Amino acid sequence: MTPEDEHLLGESAELDLTTTGRATGQPRTVELWFAYESGCLYFLAGMDEKGVSTHWRSNLEANPDATVQCGDKSFNVLAEAADSGVAEVRALFLRKYGDAVMRQWYARPQYRVVRLRVLGVRS
Repeated sequence: MTPEDEHLLGESAELDLTTTGRATGQPRTVELWFAYESGCLYFLAGMDEKGVSTHWRSNLEANPDATVQCGDKSFNVLAEAADSGVAEVRALFLRKYGDAVMRQWYARPQYRVVRLRVLGVRS
């Protein structure tokens, strides 16, 4: 990736993640907040009171290949096992979005970390 790509992923407030629907096989796109560090995108996927995660996370578990659109660039990504815990990713989010956003949107403790390795610009 170019330094410009790294800057784009590091500074953009949100991106569009497109996964493959686990039941339909159709593309599914969702806008998400994220953190970028060392070639990987990090997300905090919410869970309900029964521990059920978001559809986009479940889609990635079924098919880890996905794409992200950030600004005018599209990137191929691959979901991987996260080596960072929720506390570490929350710290990345806090640095990027600030305390007010964290209190408003990420106050509850039920989150799972999702890590996507950026494979390169999509051609």
